[in-house]
Amino acid sequence: MRSVLRAAALLFLLPPTAGHAQSPSPRAARGDHVALAVADLDASARFYKRVFGFAELKAPVVNRRWLDLGGGFALHLIPDRTAPVGVDRGNHLAITVGDFDAFVADLVAMGIAFTDFEDRPSTVQRLRTDGVRQVYIRDPDGHRIEVNDAAPPRR
Repeated sequence: MRSVLRAAALLFLLPPTAGHAQSPSPRAARGDHVALAVADLDASARFYKRVFGFAELKAPVVNRRWLDLGGGFALHLIPDRTAPVGVDRGNHLAITVGDFDAFVADLVAMGIAFTDFEDRPSTVQRLRTDGVRQVYIRDPDGHRIEVNDAAPPRR
């Protein structure tokens, strides 16, 4: 009996042979899009295009608006929101900008309110240990958006 157990144990230590299926190698993954349920497609698309300058993509789906967030990542606006957006501060979309000071000045010029994470009005925060600055705004539906200066410098 001992020799049978020893032989069975050795089988588990042997590398797989050509006759055995091997598990697939890990594949690289990347983000594709984030979807937000909105009440008014046009108002939401206007907001994201005006505030962030996102280009609109041709959506292959009727009654949807897709915006290019850069790097092959998109924002899909879907007209499904029928209830208020939650106010949980932890749930948010984060967008980095190249010129944070100019972006905050644009918010002020456009009359768009911003806060820090704790919802203190007109407050820029720098809580991260890497020195990144952040503000939070809300889109027309109330979705919370963090805007930061974590983008690497352009060369």
